[in-house]
Formats: sequence, structure tokens, C-alpha cells
Amino acid sequence: MCNKAFIIGLLGLVLGTTIASAQTPNWIWSKANPGEDDVLYFRKSFELPEKIQGFKVQFWGSCDNVLNVNINGQAIGFSTEWSVPMFHDISKYVKPGRNVVAIKATNQGSFAGLIARVTIDSADGKSRGVLTDESWRWIDVTNVDKNDPLNKAVVLNDYDDSKWKPAHVLGKLGIAPWGNLPGGDGRPITATPGESLELLPGFKAAVPDFPQA
Repeated sequence: MCNKAFIIGLLGLVLGTTIASAQTPNWIWSKANPGEDDVLYFRKSFELPEKIQGFKVQFWGSCDNVLNVNINGQAIGFSTEWSVPMFHDISKYVKPGRNVVAIKATNQGSFAGLIARVTIDSADGKSRGVLTDESWRWIDVTNVDKNDPLNKAVVLNDYDDSKWKPAHVLGKLGIAPWGNLPGGDGRPITATPGESLELLPGFKAAVPDFPQA
């Protein structure tokens, strides 16, 4: 006879794994085989309730190779190193109703991918994420001049991206060649206190600067 405690524990493990998987962002791009110099815009909208007092909204993301991030038309920062994700509190940039995250993603050869998460923590303690997946939409601007008005238009909240194509999912956070990234678990990126590190005599700990706007 099966042990009830074992079955319950197993079900809990399966459920926990399923939930964790559902909240894990994906690496995305326009297609499986990227162009060496692809320049793409990705967009995703999300809704917030009428009352957002006490809400905390954070952005985390990385791109191989360069990403520039806008929230509701407001530039919040960029990153040029995929191994050092961008992390930023965007609470002051969001509003009740429709919000849009727009990302300019640039490939500089070889592998290409974009991964991002918008974490929304409400005042009642509930949390949800807006994760990169096939619902994000993209447009290729590789051959668009940097001074073209399109570059300013596509980051705005009211821009119509309905004719853009759905993103191609490369795989979930953790896949090769990128592996796991700092902050990938949804928690803020923090540095280990220098005093807690054990170093050889004569060595000092240096704290890296993570990209924040």
C-alpha cells in the first residue's frame, strides 16, 4: 500500500515544479537562427488595477548582446553585457490600466536572445510576473536609420503593434549557452557583503556594478 504522506509530498513537489516553471521567463528572439547584426524591438503590454498605491513593480532582463528598455515611453536604462542583467525598480513609471514595456534588442554576432521579467507586487502581498514568452511581439529595425521617427514611436504606450509578429521561444532561463543569471530567481540582485567573504592574505573584495538606470 502506498504511503499517503509520500504521495502528498510527491504531488506537492510536482505542483511546486509546475508553478516555478510557469513563472520562469524564456529566452526569445525573432527566430531560431538570428542574423549577425539583428536589431529588433520587442513589446509587451500588461494591466494594473485602478488603485496601485503600495504596489512595487520591478524590471529584470538581459540580452545577448545589448538591450535598451522603455516603460510607457520612458527610458529606464540599458545593458551591454548579457551576463550582468539589468535590474530596476519601475514603480514610478507604471500607471493604472494599460502599461507597455518596449525593448530594443541588438545582436553583435553569434548567439542572440532576450529574456525579461516584470515583477508586480501588490499591497496585499500578492505577486505576479510578466515574463518573456511567445506573447511578446517584435519588429525588425536592422535597416531602419537611427534617426527615423519609428524609433521614438514604437516605445510609446499607444503605439499599435498588432501587425508585429509573435516572438520565437528559444527556451527557458537556464538553457545553454547562457545558463542561470543573477536575479533569475525573481529576487533582487544583491552583492555578498565583503566582510563575509574569506579571501587570501593581501586580496580585497570588489563589488560589481549591476546596470541600473
